[in-house]
Amino acid sequence: MRRRGPRWWLWLLGLPLLLVVLAHWGFYFYVHHRLQAFSAFLKYDRLKTSLLGSVELSGLRLPVPAFPEPLQARWVVLRGPAVYQYLAGHNPLSGLAPPKRLLLGIEGIHLPLSAGGGGSCEPGQGVTPGLFRKLGLKALDGDVLIRYRFDPSAASLRSEGELEFHGLGRLVVASMLKNFTEAAFRENDPSRALLSHLKLTARVEPHFGRMLVNDCNMGGAERLFQRLNFQLAWVGLELTPESKMVVRNYLQDWGELEVELSPPMPVNLALLSLGRPDRLGDKLGLAARINGTPLTFINTVAPAGRFSQGAGSFSASRTVVHWGFRRVTPGELKRYLGSRVRLQERGDPVREGILVKVGKHVAVVERHLQGGVLSAYIKLSELVRAEVWSKEVKKVPSKSTPQPAGGHH
Repeated sequence: MRRRGPRWWLWLLGLPLLLVVLAHWGFYFYVHHRLQAFSAFLKYDRLKTSLLGSVELSGLRLPVPAFPEPLQARWVVLRGPAVYQYLAGHNPLSGLAPPKRLLLGIEGIHLPLSAGGGGSCEPGQGVTPGLFRKLGLKALDGDVLIRYRFDPSAASLRSEGELEFHGLGRLVVASMLKNFTEAAFRENDPSRALLSHLKLTARVEPHFGRMLVNDCNMGGAERLFQRLNFQLAWVGLELTPESKMVVRNYLQDWGELEVELSPPMPVNLALLSLGRPDRLGDKLGLAARINGTPLTFINTVAPAGRFSQGAGSFSASRTVVHWGFRRVTPGELKRYLGSRVRLQERGDPVREGILVKVGKHVAVVERHLQGGVLSAYIKLSELVRAEVWSKEVKKVPSKSTPQPAGGHH
């Protein structure tokens, strides 16, 4: 009888499989244990984990301050790098580096607005059930998506957040920060970060906007318009007559509002408060569009040294600031990293988005879509058109403003 040798191949196949199973359940019970610390207020029906870097919760229930009933969510997912990738860069030997990418998605949000909490929606009282019940709503239903991508080599952080309430509106915020280091990430200290780009897109459904203005003691569309003018004057800007008409129509018909900050040079937001507030509009590169129509601003800042001494009046500098796409050469593109661009390769359609990289032969443009980020790679040798979103400044006739005789500034 022939003696059978050791079945080494069983060990060769079985041992890795056993390690994978142990790692899977180890990760599952680790997440389960961490969630138990919040069990007093966080409830869910099912937990699912994956070694590819995802944690999913089904049937989430979470209390919300000022709301009598808990927030419910059909599905919650947290996705990041695979577990082994994360541990390779996050351990006592290599250091405690933050995840390079992370996504949080919440679908099927349902927040009941039952009785309680008062029935007023006066300005300044915050978001309460009464605000929405005053508008005839019985519940809020929506979805949330938040994600970021961290590049340690470039010390940059790109993030995007989407909040949608069905039938009411949608808010999307996308930003890019420079000089954002691993140390700042670990310590949750963005004080040295520089803002390179920020875009806010808000869509308000017409019926909800009209109810909010007319039925919620906000003083109507005209009062909101005056508040906006005051805020613009605070940062040294004024709308042109044509743009004022666009804003007035928006406050009646509503729709989509886009606000974009594209500073000529990345700025430290923590230090902006130390400067003159009426210079903020120029420093931040403010641009806005309403339902696709760009708004044009007038810079009303009076430059130093232009005030008369005892003449009884002063001449204020008034310049029209118009934002739009401007042609540049391929060699100038590196100066506009983090800016909004339009690039066209020979024989291809125009690619519009944020310029995130300019290499020796290729430029990379990213565009945030509802389902993720779309990257376009454009060969510089085939580039036939390059445009950068920037401002054009035009002088307009100065106007004299009366001052008390003998006034000095």
